[in-house]
Amino acid sequence: MKSKKVRFLLTGILILAMVIGGAGCSKESNGGNVTKDVSGDTPKSETDKDMEEAKTTPLGKYPKTITYTMAKETTAEARMAEGDTYENNGYTRYLLDKLNIQNENVFEANTTTAYKQKVSLAIASGELPDIMIVNDLSTLDQLVENDLIQDLTDVHNNCMSDKIKEIYDSYNGRIWGMVTYDGKIMAIPGTSIEGSNKLLWLRKDWMDKLGLAEPKTLEDVEHILSEFVTKDPGGNGKGKTIGLVGLPTIAGSYGGSYTWDPLFASLFAYPKQWMKNGNGEVYYGSTAPEMKSALGVLSDWYSKGLIDTQFAVREYDDVTSLIVNGTAGAAFGPWWLPRGDSYEMNKEAEWVPYVCPLDKNGELTYYSQNPCSNYIVVRKGFEYPEITAKSLSVIFDYNRYQDSKDNELTKYQTETGVHAMANPLSINVDYNDAVSISHKNLQDALDKKIDPSNLMSFEYGLYETISGYLADPKNATGDQWKTYMARMVGSEAADDSRLKAVDPVFFGTTESMSLKWGILQKLEEEALLKIVVGDKPLDYFDEFVSSWKAQGGEQITKEVTDAVNSK
Repeated sequence: MKSKKVRFLLTGILILAMVIGGAGCSKESNGGNVTKDVSGDTPKSETDKDMEEAKTTPLGKYPKTITYTMAKETTAEARMAEGDTYENNGYTRYLLDKLNIQNENVFEANTTTAYKQKVSLAIASGELPDIMIVNDLSTLDQLVENDLIQDLTDVHNNCMSDKIKEIYDSYNGRIWGMVTYDGKIMAIPGTSIEGSNKLLWLRKDWMDKLGLAEPKTLEDVEHILSEFVTKDPGGNGKGKTIGLVGLPTIAGSYGGSYTWDPLFASLFAYPKQWMKNGNGEVYYGSTAPEMKSALGVLSDWYSKGLIDTQFAVREYDDVTSLIVNGTAGAAFGPWWLPRGDSYEMNKEAEWVPYVCPLDKNGELTYYSQNPCSNYIVVRKGFEYPEITAKSLSVIFDYNRYQDSKDNELTKYQTETGVHAMANPLSINVDYNDAVSISHKNLQDALDKKIDPSNLMSFEYGLYETISGYLADPKNATGDQWKTYMARMVGSEAADDSRLKAVDPVFFGTTESMSLKWGILQKLEEEALLKIVVGDKPLDYFDEFVSSWKAQGGEQITKEVTDAVNSK
C-alpha cells in the first residue's frame, strides 16, 4: 500500500568502503596516488574516493565511464544535428562530459503505443534494461508488486540536488506520494506542470479579412467557424476549408492538442476524469448529464460542416498537416501549439490564442492533471541507480542555473531546436507554475527590467531566439516565430485570470479496472464518436451510460469512491 504522507530526512553522505588490501598493506594505483582512510588502516586510492563521491553526490563525476542500458521512446521530430542519434547527441555528450555516463539503448520505439508494448514485453520476459521510463501508474504498480525495481530513497536523499528537490516540492507533496510505496521511493517522477490547459487557436488573419470580432461564447465560436467554412478566407477552394480540427479521441487529455476539452468545460463537462459533485459524490465525467449537452453541440456543428468531416479517422500528424498547409482555421491546444513549419510555409498565417468558449460565469474551467507524467525506474540489482538523480541534477539544475550561458548543451539546443526527447532520461522536471515564471522572466528581460545575463541558461537561449524574431519579424525563421508565439503570446493567455482549475479526485487503478476498463473505454469511445458524427441520436447517450454502469462501471465507481474516501 502506498503511504499517504511522506517525510524525507536529509541523510549524511553514505561512504562505501572499498577494501583494497589487509591492514598495513598498500597497493598503488593511478600512478601511486594512495591515501589512507580515517582509521589509517586501509589505503584508499584517489579513484576509489572519486567513485564514492560520484555515487553519493548530485554532481560528482565517475572516474570511469559508466555505460547503462535503457529503453528509449523516440519521436519523428527529434531535430537533432545531422548524424546524431539517441545515443550520441548534445544531451548525451554533455552528460558524458559532466558525469562520465553513457546510455546504450536496448530498444527504441517512435510512438507511445509501440513503446508501451515493448516495455510490457520486457516486463513479461523479466529482462529489464538498467533504467527505463514507464508512462502510467499501473505499470509502476506492477513493477513494484513483482519486486522488479530498486528502492530509490537513498538516491533521492543523496544524489538529487537541492534545486531539483525544491522543484518537486512546488507540487505541495502530491508528487512524491504518487511514487512512494510503504515509505520507499520506487521511481523518480516526471512533472506535469500547470498551464498546459487548452486554448482556442484561430487564424486571426482570416478573422481580420472577414471582419470577425474576438470570440467569447460558444455561439461566437460557431459563427467564426461558419464564416471560415463558407467564405474560404484562405483561398483553399470551395468546400476545402476546414473549420475546427479534431481527433477521434474527442476529449479527455489535459495537455496535447486537437481534442475539444474547452468546449466540454464551457458546459461543465469533464470527460474521462474522476470528479466529485456538489454533494461530495464521486462520478466518472464521461457519464455525467453535462456530457450530453456538449455532445449535442458537437453533433450539430458536425452536421453543419463546421468540424473536419474526417476527424474520426485522423491521426495526430495528419491533423498537424492541416494546420501547416493552411487548410484549417481553428484548433484547441496548449500554449505551445504554434508550428514553425506553418510559419515558414506562409508568414501571413497568424495564429492567435483565445480563452474560449467561456461558461455562463464568464470563466473557462479546466481539469488539473496528474502531477506525475511518467516515471523513471531502475532494474533491481543495478549497481549505479544514482545515475537517475544525477542526470536530472545536471540537465535541470546545473545546466540551467549554474553552467555558463554558452555551454555546449545550451548552444546545441539553440542551434538545432532539438526535441527534449533526445535527452536519455526524457522526463520533464520543472516548477508547477513554470510557464508563468518563465513568461515573466522573459518579459522582464525584454523590457530591460532585468539583465538578460541573469536568466538561467535555458531561458537565455529562449530570450535570444525571441529577440531575433522581434528584431526582424518579416525575415524570422519558423523557430524564432514559434518560440515567440508560444513563450510570449501563448503562455500569457494560459495565465489568464478567467481560467479556473477543477481537480480530479483519482488517477490510479482499482481491482475491477484491471479487468474491465479496456472494454469500458472502447464502449465510451465508440458511443461518443457515433453521437458526434450522427450515426446515433443524442438520446443514445443515455443508453451508453446504462451499458457502462452494467458492464462494470458502477462497481468501479464504488471502488474509486472507496479509494478516495480512504485518503
